[in-house]
Amino acid sequence: MTRSEIVRRFGSMPWLVTQFRDLLMDARDSWSDTEFSKLYRLVRPYTMAGNARLRGLHGAVGHVVRHGIPGDLVECGTARGGSAALMALTLRELNERRLLWVFDTFEGLPAPTEEDPDFEIANQYTGSCRGALEDVRSLFERLSVLGESRLIKGLFQDTIPTCEVGAIAVCNRACCPAVI
Repeated sequence: MTRSEIVRRFGSMPWLVTQFRDLLMDARDSWSDTEFSKLYRLVRPYTMAGNARLRGLHGAVGHVVRHGIPGDLVECGTARGGSAALMALTLRELNERRLLWVFDTFEGLPAPTEEDPDFEIANQYTGSCRGALEDVRSLFERLSVLGESRLIKGLFQDTIPTCEVGAIAVCNRACCPAVI
């Protein structure tokens, strides 16, 4: 992260508030005995997403299951796989069988194009937020969620049209904290 990016973030009151809120929620879920907290502790070392984002993702999966909304789960950009693993674990917790599609280059963030509005910032992070395919597969195996998962290597705009993804109930665009 560049010095100007650090200054920009610390000058943003909304960003500071969300960081503080995430710290409090992380502390609570580090010792709490709720179902989310138990799953959170399993995936926390493998995700760059904050507590609020993971809690929202857990809630979204629960919502589509409870309301019978059809479709698979999709993650576009997974890094080390923690967010996707949380979706799969939530399905298992709810005794629901759906496919989890995980799309990533597994080579880090791709280079931006000149047309990207945040080209200067995004260009600094090319290759960051990388998670190796083997590491994600290993995590899914350890958590026993690999069987219902499809790990697809490549840019999602190129690979999604070539896969048999049907209806999508939840789509998570994973984020890299370095570029938000």
